[in-house]
Amino acid sequence: GLERLMDNLRKFTDRQLANLLALMKQLEAKGHDAPHIAAAARKEADRRAWGRPD
Repeated sequence: GLERLMDNLRKFTDRQLANLLALMKQLEAKGHDAPHIAAAARKEADRRAWGRPD
């Protein structure tokens, strides 16, 4: 579930995370969004931006 998704996102490089976020934006624009993945990716990006452990 979401817990596993968050664990996997933590293993992404910053560039991979940025690419995933860009892909989610493209999918949302086409109406093929995956909100749980997009939300998890944004949460991980925020976590990194603030330098918080979780």
